[in-house]
Amino acid sequence: MDDIKITYEVLFDIFRREKNREELQKLDNTFYNDIITYLREKDAILNDKISKNESKEEVKKLTIQLENIHKLLRELYDRRERKIIVMALNKVRIQHNIMNTSAMLVEEKFFFDKITEDMRYFRTEILEKLIQQQKPTVNHKLSHQEVQEKVQQSPSQPLSQPVFQQVQSEKTLKTIRFITAVPKFVGEEMEIYGPFQENETAALPIKIADILIKKSRAEEVQDSEKQHQGVVDEDQQLVS
Repeated sequence: MDDIKITYEVLFDIFRREKNREELQKLDNTFYNDIITYLREKDAILNDKISKNESKEEVKKLTIQLENIHKLLRELYDRRERKIIVMALNKVRIQHNIMNTSAMLVEEKFFFDKITEDMRYFRTEILEKLIQQQKPTVNHKLSHQEVQEKVQQSPSQPLSQPVFQQVQSEKTLKTIRFITAVPKFVGEEMEIYGPFQENETAALPIKIADILIKKSRAEEVQDSEKQHQGVVDEDQQLVS
């Protein structure tokens, strides 16, 4: 991958792969630098032809090529941006802390972390306050650092979790135990699950859990087992 020079064909192939697959696709760490080099080369060729007063058709052809490259880059960025936003939204909504971000470039990972923090802050300050019958207290003057500090006060849980929320969660999730090891997979909205080891338990959306049970990859954990596991977890916390 390191030896591949960016061309229009290579860029189009990257875009097509991103378009046709639900999961965010891995890019080479030098992708941005390679794109910049490629664009500068195209610009240099175009400027050279203009300075030499070459045929208008050649100049027009290169100009259209550049416009097509810019359009392809925008569409590629839009698709990756949408996937990253969905991943951040899923992380905040289902409080799924284990999110595979290995396919993100450094700048994309920063973007993901930033919008995750912002979403979590506003969800807590608006939704959770309303649930507690309190007026939302969003401070639009907070700096990014101050938002981070507020989020870190409760990184994975809202300030409170009313009983009806717990009941709602129980209705939308099903606890299962994996019979065999299952590699990571992507949900309907591009959320990442797994990997899971044999005998590991997890609370997953009912539809996904039922599919895994039907394929004999997992079995449902009964309420009595959940209660027993809860007691075990409490004992372990007391010991620690």
